[in-house]
Amino acid sequence: MDPQGDQATYGVWKHKAQHLIRSLTTANQSFLNLGGDSLKALLVVSELLPFNYVAELGDLLRADSLATAAASLKYEVIAQTDQEPPAPYSLIKGGPDVDPTIYEDAYHATPFQEGIISAHRSNGGYVYHRAFNIKGYEIPRLQQSFQKAINANPIYRTSFLENGTAFLQAVNRQFQLPWQMICDISIEDYVSHNTSQDMDLGQPPIRAAIINGEILIVTMHQALFDFWSSKFLFQDAAAVYHNQPLVVRPPFNILVRHSQRLDENIAADFWSGYLRNAAATLLTTETAPFNALKRTIQFDLRTFTASAGVTTGALMYAAWSIILWKHTGSADITFAITLSGRDAPIPGIQDLNGPTMTTVPIRVRLEPNLADHHIVLPPIQIDVECNIIDRDLAVFNWPSELAQGTPSKWRPGVAEGIDSAQTAADILGEE
Repeated sequence: MDPQGDQATYGVWKHKAQHLIRSLTTANQSFLNLGGDSLKALLVVSELLPFNYVAELGDLLRADSLATAAASLKYEVIAQTDQEPPAPYSLIKGGPDVDPTIYEDAYHATPFQEGIISAHRSNGGYVYHRAFNIKGYEIPRLQQSFQKAINANPIYRTSFLENGTAFLQAVNRQFQLPWQMICDISIEDYVSHNTSQDMDLGQPPIRAAIINGEILIVTMHQALFDFWSSKFLFQDAAAVYHNQPLVVRPPFNILVRHSQRLDENIAADFWSGYLRNAAATLLTTETAPFNALKRTIQFDLRTFTASAGVTTGALMYAAWSIILWKHTGSADITFAITLSGRDAPIPGIQDLNGPTMTTVPIRVRLEPNLADHHIVLPPIQIDVECNIIDRDLAVFNWPSELAQGTPSKWRPGVAEGIDSAQTAADILGEE
């Protein structure tokens, strides 16, 4: 690590630290002890890329000091061509099997997208509804704002087409967002009716409706977004509505190109070794009526995790592992976790439009005789943050042949849902 790298690391950290703490940042303190977490670490990793330094998320989270984290940085000059979108159809070997007069580009769906598309075809679901109160706003202008945002972002013009046993995502040259104007219906009834209506993934799975002239509901399939990017469409529509410039968002095919460059053999070797002799963790109890016990715990979770040197996620994984151990009798626990994928070494990854997240298995081997949290938590932290999160190969190349043979609880998935109606300020950016 050279002095320039140190300065880059400390400079980015100090900038982020202003939002984390009010005390002086020193290189002898760890990221977690200073109030950092996985989300803030993602931002630090992203902001180091313009300096040509690649930081592993796990290195930052597990390092005992910022100086140690800085020493682990890798200097990599990212070629200009890697910062530009790939040429149309260049990501498909043998050329496109789609009509180029209809589609401007096509490339393979990611493993995460394929997982939820397959699940959608089998059982439906994976459709998200977001509602806004737009009373007092100009509806034609709002419609135009959404259309301009869609025109500027290929992910919203994407259809999913069968390609043998896999799927292609093809970007339509032209796509007009379907709008419905409906009166005398409640939000709940509209959502219930539309949830039961299947979405045609052969067309861009996104539509909009205005209920009773006051409520805007945008319905979108989760193959198009993840939690991180879920607000991008609405932020961009708000920018157009207020005559502000659009954020330049890297297109999703940049992530697909990055994924295709990763070594599948290395990924397969990693997962085969990681899950060697692992038995699927399955709860065999019969389905019971839902019950919940509520208890308010006066406990500062952030202070505890910082002092223990772990993330909140690691604490939750530990708790869930112990629960599964108690119910199954096995101390070798495997279950699925979601990873954001926003730590990939791609310039502008924080603004990249599309679902970078994925679901992977995590294996936790507990020591039943060692109940103290200081013994249980750190191994989980190392397992999660070092063996999984900081491996691009694991995030983007969870091998499809392994996924097909895994229990359903390991497969990718995101729950469907609806936000309660929000004020127009949520979408239009007003106080």
